[in-house]
Amino acid sequence: VMLLPGDAHSVGPVVGRRLGDGSLRFDGMDDWLGELYEGHKPRAIPGLLPCFDLDAAVAALEDGAPYVWDGFADVTEIRAANAALEEMFRRRQLSR
Repeated sequence: VMLLPGDAHSVGPVVGRRLGDGSLRFDGMDDWLGELYEGHKPRAIPGLLPCFDLDAAVAALEDGAPYVWDGFADVTEIRAANAALEEMFRRRQLSR
């Protein structure tokens, strides 16, 4: 989790800007923004995950530091994600 500056009321990534004449300029979306936009919603768990320390996250972000969420994924999820990435590298959908 990382706190980035931006408009807290915006829905989705910023992909353009309003010009001085009132028109809009669309700058497009890069692959990363596309992945975020098309990504799956988080798994449905009521409340916070037991491993998420809200107070530690807030303290780190307010101090300008990143917050590392230990326990975000279990070993099975990490291995599945790694296998998916390796397969994308093999198919040349990603490059190192």
